[in-house]
Amino acid sequence: MINLRRVWAVTNRHLRQVIKDAPRLTGMFYWSFIELVIVGYMGIWVDSSADNRVALAVIAAAIGWSLVVRSSIEVAWNLLEELWAHNLVNMFAAPLTALEWIASAAVYIVISFSCLMVFLWGSTLLLFNYNILSVGWILVPLLCNYYLSGLAIGLLTASLLIYYGIRMTSYVFMLSWLFAPLSGVYYSLTVLPLWVQYVAHMLPTYYGIDVLKKIVISGEIAYTNIVVAFVLNMFYVVLTMWLFNTMFERSKQEGLARLTS
Repeated sequence: MINLRRVWAVTNRHLRQVIKDAPRLTGMFYWSFIELVIVGYMGIWVDSSADNRVALAVIAAAIGWSLVVRSSIEVAWNLLEELWAHNLVNMFAAPLTALEWIASAAVYIVISFSCLMVFLWGSTLLLFNYNILSVGWILVPLLCNYYLSGLAIGLLTASLLIYYGIRMTSYVFMLSWLFAPLSGVYYSLTVLPLWVQYVAHMLPTYYGIDVLKKIVISGEIAYTNIVVAFVLNMFYVVLTMWLFNTMFERSKQEGLARLTS
């Protein structure tokens, strides 16, 4: 049974930590902003002599992908903070379960995800005179899918960290960006080899990004893809929750203290 007080205690710890950590707080918004600017102006330049809907689709896709990748990094980063502070043993010596830690991470990224969405919406409106909210109500299920994708990728990375320790630090960023080429963020998947396209169709990020791009370009809403993205996301979230819990139990048997060396 998950204890909500313990979940909020860990969530609150991470919120206080990130608020006091200026470099991390700045980085959360800085990298998303830089990606948005680079990709946005790239899209405008490529599409300068044609219908600007393609450029706007690239900008919208960049927003969606930033939400996914930053959420995934934040999940793993919270665990890294505990490893660097040598606090992991103390934290789990208290009656805190792996599932409660996952719940606290999920609550934390709801907050960071929401703040980042507001920031990117304002930046896009200011820089490109494009209002992502013009997509309409369908943005809500899309944002839910981006959130779940970020959580699943973050838990995958956290599973490596909880078993192998700080040696896996570089994978916090590598695993997150591994899915970008397979999600068709900056181009159509049709330019990729056929076997890569088959792999991409197993990822919820592809469906979520594709829906957003189609809405911006043609106004078409691919409801089927939204449902497929949600089903895949739920499958991967449950799978990565199981993986994290399994790796945590194995790591406890071998000793959590070893993870910081």
